[in-house]
Amino acid sequence: MAKEGLSYYTSDTDRFSDVRIRRLKRAKGAIGYVCYEFTLNEIYRDKGYYVPKTEDLVLDIAEYWQIEENDVREILDLCVEIGLFSKEMCENKGILTSVSIQERYMKAMKSLKRDRFSNIEIDEQYNLLSDNVRTKTQNVQTLYRRCTDEIEKSTDDVRTDAVRNEDLTVQDTDETQICTDEIRLKDRIGYKKKKEKERIKEKDAAIAATSIQEETSLGVEDVIDATPQTIKPTMTPAEKKIQQQMAMKKREQEFYNSLIPYVAQYGKEMVRAFFSYWSEPNKSGTKMRFELQVTFELSRRLATWARRNEINPQNNGTARITPQRNSKFTDPQRAAAAIAAGLNSANTELGNNTI
Repeated sequence: MAKEGLSYYTSDTDRFSDVRIRRLKRAKGAIGYVCYEFTLNEIYRDKGYYVPKTEDLVLDIAEYWQIEENDVREILDLCVEIGLFSKEMCENKGILTSVSIQERYMKAMKSLKRDRFSNIEIDEQYNLLSDNVRTKTQNVQTLYRRCTDEIEKSTDDVRTDAVRNEDLTVQDTDETQICTDEIRLKDRIGYKKKKEKERIKEKDAAIAATSIQEETSLGVEDVIDATPQTIKPTMTPAEKKIQQQMAMKKREQEFYNSLIPYVAQYGKEMVRAFFSYWSEPNKSGTKMRFELQVTFELSRRLATWARRNEINPQNNGTARITPQRNSKFTDPQRAAAAIAAGLNSANTELGNNTI
């Protein structure tokens, strides 16, 4: 059996501006309004659009709000008197209802589409709605019943005609069914073909992307010898770091080899100090100090290094001494003579060509 009442109901936002609510509050206070709301809830919950005015209702309200039964009776009588409930229905039928309650119930039932409009009915003896509302409701119900009857009649006619006219109508029905099946089959085949084309396009795109990646990617040897600007884009961060270190070592070795011819001229220790200073890597470990210079000509840098670092003759001309303001080599001629003596001594001891 379908439920008569509602699971929830709407409420007007301007209800507190209603003169009847104001009169109820002025006469009975807040407890008067809550008793009225309790009654509304029982109306929508039980029958949907009315509730019998019985002692059970009075006892339920009094017990819930912990008030006297006589007070509840006075509140309900006042609600009827001021028009919150229909006075006619209360006196003649012994129920509590109103036009607004019945209208709200009808709207709720239509929105829920309960039992396909079959339950959108109000008992004629309790119906307070106007003729227009009643006519609209009957029209909706009539339209629904008419549509339902036509559908059922159409189904029965097909079955009856199929029995009566086996040679013609049954054949037509079968042809109609075959036609419908063909349409569905064509739709299904078209859908499958469409999906198959999409899969082929995705597959071709994936193959093309793979081919392009293979053509543009570097071989193993190229990756090992590559500089940081030509690192394989598919490398992991760890692989990139290893490659950078390998490239750094290679360039460092090349810089070391480029200094060997100058050992005889400047001495092993000075050239080594020069190498240690200019081969110092940056923080990221990707470049050496000399690579960060805008210009770097090795012979001129070595000559400048030799001029800025005086040679101590007592240490075979190999010790690096920072020039002081009060140095004994203030005279340029004396300084040049000391440097020459140091270089001759270094050439005598270091006859090899290694740093």
